Amino acid sequence: MVATCQGGKGPSARNPAADTSHDAAADLAEASPTDLPIQFAPPDASPRQEPEAAGGLAMDANDEIGMDVSPPSDARYDRQEAPPPARPGVTVTTNATISLPAPSRGSCVRLDDGEGASASLHVALGRWFVFLVEGTGATAFLRVRSAAAPDLEFGAAVNLLAGATRVDLLADGGRLRVLASRQFYAVLLESADNGATFTQVANLATSPVDALCTGYTPALFARGTTPGAFVAAGRDYNTHIFGCASQVEVAVLNATGIGTPVVIGKGLPVLAYQGQNILTVASTFGVYTSQDGGATFTQTPNGDTTADQIRGTGGTSSGLHVALAQNYSYGVTNPNTIAVLFSDDGGASWPRRVVLQRTATYPGDPFIASDGDRIAVAWQNGASLRLMTSPDMGQSWSAVASLAMPAGSASKLWGVALHGVDVAMVLSGAGVNLCLAR
Repeated sequence: MVATCQGGKGPSARNPAADTSHDAAADLAEASPTDLPIQFAPPDASPRQEPEAAGGLAMDANDEIGMDVSPPSDARYDRQEAPPPARPGVTVTTNATISLPAPSRGSCVRLDDGEGASASLHVALGRWFVFLVEGTGATAFLRVRSAAAPDLEFGAAVNLLAGATRVDLLADGGRLRVLASRQFYAVLLESADNGATFTQVANLATSPVDALCTGYTPALFARGTTPGAFVAAGRDYNTHIFGCASQVEVAVLNATGIGTPVVIGKGLPVLAYQGQNILTVASTFGVYTSQDGGATFTQTPNGDTTADQIRGTGGTSSGLHVALAQNYSYGVTNPNTIAVLFSDDGGASWPRRVVLQRTATYPGDPFIASDGDRIAVAWQNGASLRLMTSPDMGQSWSAVASLAMPAGSASKLWGVALHGVDVAMVLSGAGVNLCLAR
């Protein structure tokens, strides 16, 4: 694959959400639904853990909400608003019908007791897979636990490798493939026994070795057609003028390994998609597409403000449908916004953005997952979590569910996954918990 990139404009590659330039004429004031609380049962204690304090995930009484719009008592309402002003590249959806109840209560299970451990969550071959990273940097160690979905009966942890910090998982035919990111490179692992054991297959050099740059960047498999044909990775490099910066690169993936990566744009990758006639890579800076088999990539034109830029913090795809979750804060009418961008042609165009909620404080990066046309979006807002689902690729949405973190822990949301109607979220802080909603 030999790729070149045609430029575009966007926010800083290191912190794209920090751009707060003002252009009020391009904004749309939109009310967000009132949060509906749900309460999880306390996590089940693992054999290595004392029982957790009662309460598990519970309603946060001080949870902040967006604009004051109160739903009827049965938690269902419809919203119809005037069309927004035109924006370059994307139309904000304001008349999406919200007519579904909030996700219902569920339960949690404790998977690891490590302090400060990070985690990632995936669904493949009918199973939940939680990858646990204990420690940081060179001392980090990667393990995986899995359970047959939708149950939470997880098997013992399988040790994978040291030094890994981020993971992507792909079911490719009858095998599982893992990209585990280490400092300056990623490791490709495979399993032929449904995740019971993994074998290292190849390495992918992602960043040049430089003492001034961290070199820890994500690497992702392309979703879409099978078998997977390429991967996207982040590159942390020294500009020698402005410090270290992030770039996104792609490489060919085949049955035996990974090719040499080629830089196509800026930012860190959040989604890679391969369709019949298109390759799409979305990053924290923008969206890059190729319609010539990867020979060249072109950036999708971005707007001039964070409120209309086409980029993401997380992505998912189903068929030709591609969705990007994003957060931004711009002007008085677009404060602290969680939104989802949609493409129905594999990433060639992005005609629709749905604003899910605006809050009083800046939200954490949203996570998004799909199973067919069903979507779940979860994000963190201070000490609480937010969750919304859609059964039809964003045409209608549930009300916002508001959840508090487990009592006595400083937890962080690390991911969301879907299996049918079941939504799983993985949290870490004082141990790693997986919580299930429906």
